[in-house]
Amino acid sequence: MVLIPEITACFTGHRILPTKDIPRIRRAVDYEIHRLYSRGVRNFLTGGAIGFDTLVIEELISMRLTLPEIVIVTVVPCRDQRARWSDAQKKRAEILDRSVNEFIFFNTPYFDGCMQRRNEYMVDNSTHCISYCTKRNGGSYGTKRYAEKAGIETVELSGTIPFLD
Repeated sequence: MVLIPEITACFTGHRILPTKDIPRIRRAVDYEIHRLYSRGVRNFLTGGAIGFDTLVIEELISMRLTLPEIVIVTVVPCRDQRARWSDAQKKRAEILDRSVNEFIFFNTPYFDGCMQRRNEYMVDNSTHCISYCTKRNGGSYGTKRYAEKAGIETVELSGTIPFLD
């Protein structure tokens, strides 16, 4: 798949989400997808991880009923990304995989830095980055900062969550 950055957005966020905030995070993600779709964005990149990435994929699948041109692209950082996931997490991911339009694989075993390489690839091929990042360290924070430095539109959802009730 050839990605056109002008019609592509990526997502980055934590693997562990506060359970009480999940409904509000979903509404914020829905809002941003609608906003970007209305501006011509059709390709949505996720890293295919547990937590925020999985929530985003679920929302994108659901929204395709009313926004049929949505293209869901999962960027897989290494061939053994799911090696340490629980059976339930793997099963959930396999079900979601059936509705993803495209996969981009970095077909290497896990190595220190493979997630960062995946994240930079997503940013480098997007003009929008939607983030759910509550900490000032880690992969999601690094990806958000990389997007900001690259000059792409970056929206941070964690600060808007309390206002979406």
